[in-house]
Amino acid sequence: EKVWKRDLSWQVISAATARTEDLLESPILFISGRQNLFLTPAQKNALKAYVEQGGFIFAEKACGGEEFDRAFRSLMQELFPESPMRSLRPDHPVWYAEERVDAKFVQPVLEGIDACCRTSVVYSTRDLSCFWELDYEDRPEQRSYPPAVQEEIRACRAIGVNVISYATGRQLKN
Repeated sequence: EKVWKRDLSWQVISAATARTEDLLESPILFISGRQNLFLTPAQKNALKAYVEQGGFIFAEKACGGEEFDRAFRSLMQELFPESPMRSLRPDHPVWYAEERVDAKFVQPVLEGIDACCRTSVVYSTRDLSCFWELDYEDRPEQRSYPPAVQEEIRACRAIGVNVISYATGRQLKN
């Protein structure tokens, strides 16, 4: 919101009941987790159709969630077998669409899947959202973080902004 100087919104979607049409109400589906993903064949089909119809998945492994990591990788391989997950190189727009980010602050890497003529899935093994929660300039404690942590918070926020910018081309629904 601060970067684009406009209000943004979000919604929670239940995987148990979401249809492709429901998912398509949002240009980006953010999936974060620590535990295994248990999706039915219908849910998997809806997710694949969402991407095929222009949707974008931004996912992260939260809080060391090795179960989630294995399950998400397996799901992506099942849904997009022709497009293996790969590291996103420093020349990919998610590293600079709005603000250039030094990859050393978002380790180990960002990965992606190219489907439907573009990178349609971005996956972080770093729990970026934990740093997003720390990114409040009006919080006095943020000023007390060591400079390296402050830089890490800024880099993780910038990745989020860059991914949204890349995924939407800054053309958000009204």
